[in-house]
Amino acid sequence: MNDYSAIADLYDAYVTDTRDHSFWSRRAVEAAGPILELTAGTGRATVALGAASSQPVVALDLAPAMLRRLAAKFRDGTGMVWAVAGDLKALPLQAERFALVAIPFNSFGEVIEPADRLAAMRELRRLLAPTRRAVVTLHDPARRQPTLDAQLRRLGPFQAGDRRLEVLVRGRRLSAEVAESEQTYRLLGPEDQILELRHLTVRFVLPDAPSLVEMARLAGLSVAALYGDYDETPYVAGTSPYIIAVLARATGGRG
Repeated sequence: MNDYSAIADLYDAYVTDTRDHSFWSRRAVEAAGPILELTAGTGRATVALGAASSQPVVALDLAPAMLRRLAAKFRDGTGMVWAVAGDLKALPLQAERFALVAIPFNSFGEVIEPADRLAAMRELRRLLAPTRRAVVTLHDPARRQPTLDAQLRRLGPFQAGDRRLEVLVRGRRLSAEVAESEQTYRLLGPEDQILELRHLTVRFVLPDAPSLVEMARLAGLSVAALYGDYDETPYVAGTSPYIIAVLARATGGRG
């Protein structure tokens, strides 16, 4: 997994997408039991899960710096949210405990090695209560591919406290399976002078829907629904922006 610790204090300034919030709110309302969010980051989706549910929410991420930001959002007692540091391939949590396990924002693709993705899928099954659901989200490869052309793209400016933030992104393919996004964070003063530069390299894969479905099967999970967007329209390869897989424990499957 990628470590976002170096830009934890900037993450919320430029990642402001809430188009999936109503989807996660609906999933939270349906969950008759505790909720687990994996790769929770600073709590971008946790806010929707926590606000919609009366159940406890466990938000797990690899980076403590990101989790500190998340925890600060719930210090006023809004929602029952616990921030936990951990690796989604080997989770320090009780088996069959959760009514909903969520991996939002396409972050399952940041698990690079196939063996690690399968281990993470098996952890989903281990933690999922019988008859309950897990949701894994990914970019559709055909829709994401055009942004991996090695061209520099400028995002922003965004307001980051008393400074302005620009993010320069260059995406490219490293191999048939692995892609990379080089990101430069420019913090600007009132005269647009550069006050600080930070750099982050994010690596990820773009599994297609059949490979995701097969990996779920190998982990003892079945696909209950396959959506192409957060309005729950059916997935269409090459047309849908996302692959949103709703998973259940397969009858007789092994974790």
